[in-house]
Amino acid sequence: MAITHIYFYRYYFCQALVWHFLYIITTGMKITFILPFIRLTGGIKSTFHLALELKKQGHIVKLVYPLIPLSFGYESYRYKHLKERTRKFKKALLNWKKVTWFNKIEPLLFPTPSLHNSFIPDGDVVIATAWPTAYYVYTYKSSKGKKLYYIRDYEIWSGPKNLVDSSYGLPIQKITTSSTLENILLSMFGEKIISKVPNGIDVSEFYRKPGEKNIKKKILMQYNPTPRKGFKDGIKAFEMVKRQFPEIELVMFGYHSTSPIIDGYEYHRYIYGEPLRKLYSISNIFLFSSREEGWGMPPMEAMACRCPVVATSTGGIPDYTISSETCLVSPPSKPEALADNLTLLLENEELRKRIATRGEEYIKENFTWQKCAKKMEKILINLIDT
Repeated sequence: MAITHIYFYRYYFCQALVWHFLYIITTGMKITFILPFIRLTGGIKSTFHLALELKKQGHIVKLVYPLIPLSFGYESYRYKHLKERTRKFKKALLNWKKVTWFNKIEPLLFPTPSLHNSFIPDGDVVIATAWPTAYYVYTYKSSKGKKLYYIRDYEIWSGPKNLVDSSYGLPIQKITTSSTLENILLSMFGEKIISKVPNGIDVSEFYRKPGEKNIKKKILMQYNPTPRKGFKDGIKAFEMVKRQFPEIELVMFGYHSTSPIIDGYEYHRYIYGEPLRKLYSISNIFLFSSREEGWGMPPMEAMACRCPVVATSTGGIPDYTISSETCLVSPPSKPEALADNLTLLLENEELRKRIATRGEEYIKENFTWQKCAKKMEKILINLIDT
């Protein structure tokens, strides 16, 4: 373990020197993203994609994260004993910079003992990516760069509401992904954003292979038991439709170890990459029943795989779909409306194919990570120049 400690600190200081050297000689922007951890979540994966594209555009990008993941305001519950803190730190040291679910990201990762100002490299802009990181970014010296808060969700599900809400009032310039979040920030907190940068799709990861066909009876759905995700609404809609179409089957995927308690389902846990792409591609319809989202990546991924989508108008759905043209959309918390749209696609094969084809075209034309990164680049240049 002592060798691991020595190796990490030697690596950290070497990385800091390399970053400083590049800061001097490179003409591109020096961009620092501050992450709370590097485990697989929608927000982390989106940041990885954005960072890689910004790097391809000639900028120096670092993804800074603490070796011990942030506790999101619950330290008194998660870290009661020094022994537990020590165990987590040792585990983090042994597994630092290991990301099995995302290729080619390791060179951009910058693990630090903490997110304190002294461990953050100087740069042109420093970006908070979750509410706990916004408090750190607020305290950073000006040498770390212009400060930006990239808001991906209204994160009251992840920590104490008072701390989450207060983060939006910090005097930091803010951007977000969706019109939904823009409206929340303005109506609830009186905060205006300077722009929106939507999430994109990796067309090399999500696509339909020649010869792959939808299996007519398979309805695909993401499993997440959190009430805001509307899982029960989706199940209710499926059960209503199954009375009319008894041959349909429910297929689910998710990251939760506990399986959904319903009969007659197929569940894929912790699935990503090629297996997930294939699951989207062979499913007849993707059902998205969420009640609250910051963005909502799965419908976008399904559309890129030419799987027709039935979804609720939450998160980024209004921004990246055209209702009745690229997706069938209904209000949140209305399982009957979801059931009606499922029925419509199951009864009308021509409509189902048209929605699938147009959805795939629209997503791949308008929401690539390259286009998202170009938009972010313009925002950062304007921010630095002010």
